[in-house]
Amino acid sequence: PAPITPAPITPAPVAMVDDLAFYQVLPNPMNGVADFDGEYIALINPTDSNVDLDAFDYQLCREDGFRCTALTGKVLAPGDVFVACKNAAFYDFCDVEANFFMR
Repeated sequence: PAPITPAPITPAPVAMVDDLAFYQVLPNPMNGVADFDGEYIALINPTDSNVDLDAFDYQLCREDGFRCTALTGKVLAPGDVFVACKNAAFYDFCDVEANFFMR
């Protein structure tokens, strides 16, 4: 039999790691709360495409490389914001509680 030549495949577009950007960072809030309770990091999807956090190994880690928090379970539409808080009970807009203390 003659060899079969496969048809070319065009992969679906995939969001790359640099598709997320820091939107807000609040280390050490000064509003009279315990320092660590009000800390949060907000990431934004500035692209025109959805970013699936499960598609890559997105993590927030402390500087020393341990106590990482995986950012999973959500697809960010264009313009959507993902918020990681030190204490999820402190804010009502947290997507994940992260184990970090910013200094």
